[in-house]
Amino acid sequence: MANFFIYTGLVILLTGAVFGIYVGIQGIRSRKNHSGKFSLLPAWQFGPVSPEMKRLIKIWRILMLIGGIITGIGIAIS
Repeated sequence: MANFFIYTGLVILLTGAVFGIYVGIQGIRSRKNHSGKFSLLPAWQFGPVSPEMKRLIKIWRILMLIGGIITGIGIAIS
C-alpha cells in the first residue's frame, strides 16, 4: 500500500513538473516587450500577470501540493 501512495504521488509530481514547464513557457510568451531595445532577458521584465496565468499557476500549485501530500503519506506509511 505504501508503494502505491509513493509512486502515485511521484507520478502526480512528475505531471506537475511537466505542467509547470508549460506554464513557464506560456508566461514567457505572455510578456510583451513593447520597447524597441533588444533585451537579453525579456522574461525578467516583471509586470502585471494576466488572469489566465494566475489560473494556470493556481492549478500548478494545487497539483504539486497534492502530489507532495500523497508522496508524504506513502513515506509515512512505509
